[in-house]
Amino acid sequence: MSRTLKNRTTFNVQKRLELTQQQVLAYSRDFASIFRLEREKQRNLEQIHQKLRAIVNSISEAMVATDCELNIQDFNQAFKRLLAIQTDKILNKSLTTILSAELLQKNLEKINLRKQTAVNFECTFPNQPEVFFLATLSKILDERKQRTGYVFLFRDISEKKRFSQLKSHIITFASYEIQTPLHGLLGFLHLVYDNIQNRLSKDELTHFNFLIESGKNLQKMVDEMMCFLPLNHADELSRSLINVTELLPVAIKSLEIETQNPGIHIWVQGQTNAMILADRDLLIKAMENILKTFLVFLGSDGNIEIELVQTNSKLEVRFGCAEISLKDWEELLRQLNSPCLFPNGAEGLTIGLALSREIVEWNKGKIMMQIGDSKPLVVVFPLWNRAISMPAKEG
Repeated sequence: MSRTLKNRTTFNVQKRLELTQQQVLAYSRDFASIFRLEREKQRNLEQIHQKLRAIVNSISEAMVATDCELNIQDFNQAFKRLLAIQTDKILNKSLTTILSAELLQKNLEKINLRKQTAVNFECTFPNQPEVFFLATLSKILDERKQRTGYVFLFRDISEKKRFSQLKSHIITFASYEIQTPLHGLLGFLHLVYDNIQNRLSKDELTHFNFLIESGKNLQKMVDEMMCFLPLNHADELSRSLINVTELLPVAIKSLEIETQNPGIHIWVQGQTNAMILADRDLLIKAMENILKTFLVFLGSDGNIEIELVQTNSKLEVRFGCAEISLKDWEELLRQLNSPCLFPNGAEGLTIGLALSREIVEWNKGKIMMQIGDSKPLVVVFPLWNRAISMPAKEG
C-alpha cells in the first residue's frame, strides 16, 4: 500500500515538473517576443531622437536644456558656437555661470508662479556683450505633466534693437525739429489774431480759428509722440517712488488753459501717503490724457470726480463724471481697449485712453472700466513693497 502511494506521489511530482517546464517555455517565448518588440521600439526611438537632434542642430538659434536646478543637460551646435567652449566644460554645469542668476530667477518665477507656458526676456552673454538676444524660456514636462526641466531658445535681435534705437532717434530729432518752428508759428498766429480779429469777416474768422486749432492738434500729436517713445524701451523708464496725491494736482494744473471755463470743475477726494513705483513724468501724462478725454465729452460744463482708495496691497485712482452719458462711457471703453492709434474721424480726440493704458501697464498698473458705477474708470497700482515682491504692511 505504501509502495503504491509512493509511486503515485512520484508520478504527480513528475507531472508537475513537466507542467512547470511547459509554463517556463511559454513564458520564455513571451518574454523573447516582448524583448524583441521593446528593442525594436528602442531602435525607432533612437532614430527619432537622431532626427530630432539633427533638426535641433540645424536651426540657427542657440538652444539649451536644463534640469529643474538649471544644470545644463543638453544643447545644440549653435549654442556651442555661440559660447565657443568645449562640451565637457559646460555639461552638467549651472546655467547661472553663463547668464545672470538674478535675471534667470526673475523669469523662472514668472513661468512657475504665473503658470505661463513661455516667457521672453532680453539678455547678453559675457563673451559677446555687444550682441543682444531675445531668450524664450519654456518648461519640459513629462507624461504626467510634471516639470522636469527647462528649455532656453536664444534669438539674435542685435540688428532689430539697433534699428529700433535708430528709429527712435530719428523720430525724436524730427519731433523737436517740428516743435521749434511750430511754437513760433502758433505764437505769431495768436499775435496776429489779437490785432486783426475785429477786422475779419465771419468766414475769415472761421478759417483763422481752423488754422490755429490745426496747429494745436499738430502740437499735441508731436507731444504724445515724444511721450510714447519711452514705451518701446522699458529699460529706459526712470522709475522712482511717487505719491499719487502729490502727482494729481500737477496733471490738473497742466489743463488750466482747457479748464478756464467756470462751468468745469475737477475734484479730488481722499488722501494717502502710499507710495507707488513708477515713472513720474509718464504717469502725469497718463492722468492728463484721461482728463483731456473727459473734457472732450463734457463740453462747456460738468464735474470730474477723482477718488483715491488704498488697501494693504494696492492703490486705486477712480475717475467719474455724472454728465457723461452711458453711450459716451461705452465709447470711452472702446477707446480704452483699442490699439494705441489715432482714431479716425474723432475730432478733438488723440490717442488719449489707449496711451494712458500703455503707460499704466508699463508701470505695473492696470486700467479698468466698470460701466454703471459712479466712478467707472479705475486705475490700479500695486503699492511699492508689493511691486518689488515684499510683504505689504497694513495702513
